[in-house]
Amino acid sequence: MIGTYVYSAERWIMIKKVHILFAHQEESSFNGMLGDAAFNTLQDLGVGVTLTNLHQENFKAVADRSDFTELCDPAYFDIKTEQ
Repeated sequence: MIGTYVYSAERWIMIKKVHILFAHQEESSFNGMLGDAAFNTLQDLGVGVTLTNLHQENFKAVADRSDFTELCDPAYFDIKTEQ
């Protein structure tokens, strides 16, 4: 059977599908790397993986890159640094 198994409540459960919801404005952030690692690992295990990137779908976060006229580091946006 294609999928991966996890042990839960004293029994093995097969996971066939996982959906990852990515909601971070900077894809090269630590969160982005975690999402990529989860996606690739689950896919390698034979789990069907789908991903939604809210920012590619024009989800407006409370604050993002466009809210600042100048960035401390233009190559990497970090809201804490900019504020």
